[in-house]
Amino acid sequence: MATIDHEARRIYAKIVYWGPPAAGKWSNLDDVHRRTSPPDRPRAAKETSVGFPLALGELRGYAIVFALLR
Repeated sequence: MATIDHEARRIYAKIVYWGPPAAGKWSNLDDVHRRTSPPDRPRAAKETSVGFPLALGELRGYAIVFALLR
């Protein structure tokens, strides 16, 4: 489900990776983080992190932000 903040002109959505242990959830998130992260973003640590935000640009003047969670 997405939340739209008209004042800030942002669309927020969550993508939750769910499944049994060792199903590749963290590997997928780590790969997405590695391919999309700007150089100044701290590296996601598997033991301490549950996810990260991912901004995907704009759509009709609204910034699109996904929260990728495991």
